[in-house]
Amino acid sequence: PLEQVNVFNHVLYGINGFAANTLNIQDPQNSYFNKLLETKKGNPISLGILYLILAEQMRMPVYGVNLPQHFILSYHKHFITDADSESMIKSSVLFYINPFNKGIIFTREDINMFLKKLNLTPKAEYFIPCNNVATIRVLINNLIHCYELSGNVEKVNELIELRGVLG
Repeated sequence: PLEQVNVFNHVLYGINGFAANTLNIQDPQNSYFNKLLETKKGNPISLGILYLILAEQMRMPVYGVNLPQHFILSYHKHFITDADSESMIKSSVLFYINPFNKGIIFTREDINMFLKKLNLTPKAEYFIPCNNVATIRVLINNLIHCYELSGNVEKVNELIELRGVLG
């Protein structure tokens, strides 16, 4: 798995040039997939979604994890099913991937240190995958935040309505 991810990261980030947009991280355009494909620059969520789509095509058991203030990925021993228990899913995590930092690999302990820096208590949900609807909700929440910062109330209201449709 580590070798597979290293090769995958080399192709995605090294050869194809995808990278974090660190110059203006609060720009809503970082969240739009068409802009990611045009500019090859994005935020943790858009890069993470691209990573998830490509990993699925490569049959890699990679899933999105909604960590506070960051979207990361988890690599598992096997593909997860709806029948898997939370403890089984938790024990199947081999490592985590940061799509915003060229796919760097890190551990559960690294997440604990990150949470400690944010003065947050670790919760199970910070270490296990979220489903696709939750991933889209994270993307919409990020867009809402970005548009709030830019003062675009109309977009904020549209996105809140869209988020409501997700449940």
